[in-house]
Amino acid sequence: MALNIARAIARDDGYIPGLTDFLNSISPLLIEHDRWGFGVLHDAFDIGADAAIYLRARRPHWRRAPIRHRGQLHVEGNGNRDEFLAGVGYDFSRVVEPFKTELKAFFAWRLSSPTNRTYSWHSRTVRLIEFCARCSSDVGWPRLLVDFGHPLEQGDGNRSTRLRSVMTEWLQSSGYSIRTQRQSFLTNGKRQFDTRLYDGSNSMPANDLLFTLILLREKMKPLVQRDIVLASEVFRENELPDSRRREVYITFYKLRLPWLREACRSFILNNIEFKEFGYATATHYVSHLKVFEDCLLEKYPNPEMHHVTRELVEHTFLIWGNDQNLIGKNWYSDVVNVLSWASSYLAPKGWPSLAFDKRTVRKVEGEWSGGRGYELKVKERSVPEEVVEQLFEAAKRGQLPDLYKRLIIIARYTGMRAGDLHSLAYDLTTPLIFSIPHLAPIRADSLPDQDYSGMDRRHGHGNGGPARRRTAEGHPRVH
Repeated sequence: MALNIARAIARDDGYIPGLTDFLNSISPLLIEHDRWGFGVLHDAFDIGADAAIYLRARRPHWRRAPIRHRGQLHVEGNGNRDEFLAGVGYDFSRVVEPFKTELKAFFAWRLSSPTNRTYSWHSRTVRLIEFCARCSSDVGWPRLLVDFGHPLEQGDGNRSTRLRSVMTEWLQSSGYSIRTQRQSFLTNGKRQFDTRLYDGSNSMPANDLLFTLILLREKMKPLVQRDIVLASEVFRENELPDSRRREVYITFYKLRLPWLREACRSFILNNIEFKEFGYATATHYVSHLKVFEDCLLEKYPNPEMHHVTRELVEHTFLIWGNDQNLIGKNWYSDVVNVLSWASSYLAPKGWPSLAFDKRTVRKVEGEWSGGRGYELKVKERSVPEEVVEQLFEAAKRGQLPDLYKRLIIIARYTGMRAGDLHSLAYDLTTPLIFSIPHLAPIRADSLPDQDYSGMDRRHGHGNGGPARRRTAEGHPRVH
């Protein structure tokens, strides 16, 4: 199949100079020194002797005193600033170019973030230097480390890299542990426990290395051309989601067709610029465009822009999506939004003129919140009604503190879930609308500036219908 797939940019002479510029932007010391001891780490990254990177977790606090004293001597100029304080440092002198510059850029990026400055992170990651120094001359190694590639570039960022397999073999031959890890977790769809076997954490830095190099390579491009965009570059800090990942990002690598990837990226960045999209909405749009791309690839051996027609979207794609039992309606309405925008704003690049009937969204069969999995999710997160009633009776008898009384009133009359109750700010539980200590039932006419006449007592339903949040995720997004 002669499919025109969007791939990473060719490795040209701008990659290594770009990494060198990145190192210089932090500190020229990172280029001038191949041995990063305490002096370089202190001057370039402001890592003092009391940093967590110099002491194992759960070690007694008194063990830090000699390290702090030694570091103070170095700061005052009374010691060797190239010394590896407590054995912590990075020696790149045995690594040949261009791998040396790539490794330096990786460690500079990671050490710039305080979350990485731990002893456990250092002890695992520092082995990358020895690994590259010994194995980089082996047959089969590419000219650059980034050329090993990452599954993220093929749209699957959850798989391991080829470099990790090579590092696992090296760890085993060098006497390091390669113990695998077995993890069990609850799947979202089936609500069942799934157990998987993962490679040991000692080889994980190989994946981290390649991801970081790809990220730095993307940052060399203009924002409108990047296939990975860090959320911190387009959202304010208070708009960033909580995540276990070191970097929260939007990846357009999921889309293989270059013209569809460009349209999706331009649409999302445009809406982020005008404060229309949050992080979750942006990532959902990419996922839904991937669904549309899958439909195109099934119908055409080499999809092009001229294949996108109203008939294709409103008939072929709609039927295809319904047959896939896709959940919700946004998988269709998001695609219509992107294609309509591209038709209007990207016409000079070859996009055909498109006009869709927005009523077609009513033909989408996927309903949210449908499915047993979602119902169980809501039920598991809600306080059981019988428990609420027992606590309410105890509150009326004066057996609960005032704050607990107010929380039980909120839970009883709104159906608020347990997690939402825990998230309430203390100011929201003040007794402005509560009849305490009498705990008389809340009346619709006693609440300020709201119309609660149709509210159901337990679940907050209006006129007997299901309570819904007016969010982008809860309703079809048809502009």
